[in-house]
Amino acid sequence: MGVKPWLAVGTLLAVGAAPTAKLDPDTAAWWKTTAQLSSDAMEGRDTGSAAYLRAARLVASKFEALGLKPAGENGGWFQSVPMNEISITSARVRIGQRPLVFLHDLTISPNDATPARLDVPLTYAGYCGPDRSATSVDAS
Repeated sequence: MGVKPWLAVGTLLAVGAAPTAKLDPDTAAWWKTTAQLSSDAMEGRDTGSAAYLRAARLVASKFEALGLKPAGENGGWFQSVPMNEISITSARVRIGQRPLVFLHDLTISPNDATPARLDVPLTYAGYCGPDRSATSVDAS
């Protein structure tokens, strides 16, 4: 074995054996909270989910521990906000015979006025860029 492999092994051992820097208490607490909020147990914290409520309760407990006072509904930490979920369960879009992949080739921002079905001509202007003329397609 030559010098280079031993040098690499020695470097790895030295780095692995190096003491980790001691974090100050505030930084360590921040990292602990960040790890808790980003853990798999929080399940992505989707709005209105049980995981979102767990995350919100964790943050509220941290605020309380810091001596902050709640200003939510009924003197609590939280305020109810009505949410309406609009989802697209399936979408098929074609330009001529070429299918477009929903959320890859195109996306929309649905709202309460978005119809359940839409059959209309489409003009595809391609991807954003200085020269859009080369990618324009009329799918009428």
